[in-house]
Amino acid sequence: MLRFQASEIVDMAVRIERNGYAFYSGILEKTSDAKLRGIFDDLAKQEMHHIDDFRRLLEGVKRYEPAEEYVGEHQDYLGALADAHVFVNEGVGARVAEETKDAAAALDAAMSFERDSVLFFYEIRDMVGAEDKKVVEEVIRQEKMHLVRLNGIKHGLGGK
Repeated sequence: MLRFQASEIVDMAVRIERNGYAFYSGILEKTSDAKLRGIFDDLAKQEMHHIDDFRRLLEGVKRYEPAEEYVGEHQDYLGALADAHVFVNEGVGARVAEETKDAAAALDAAMSFERDSVLFFYEIRDMVGAEDKKVVEEVIRQEKMHLVRLNGIKHGLGGK
């Protein structure tokens, strides 16, 4: 079984957070309600804060150059695992924001992405060495914080 290093996981977390920022920024542009604008602006800022957090994590881990049977084998495998996570793909955050009809749909989409992120990183956690598990667990912890906050916002707006 191929194993992954924390540096690869953190790189992926940064891509997910960039898409999250693009999503929340796109929703912010479409929202006229002052309260909702404040919420989406804050969520976009949190994504940028998480990118900074993940980059700091990346500074503390060594870069990984795996042995491969063919050039790109390791990245192909990681990509196959990530393909199920829509927020890894470049530009998807902005596209989903553009397609989102209202605040409730935006919150539902955001919660779905955050749940997918938590599940994805839980799966990936078992594919890194013991020395890198703490880094992946920090990624999971931050993604869980997003989900909890979004759930609170949804319930505060009268959602179920």
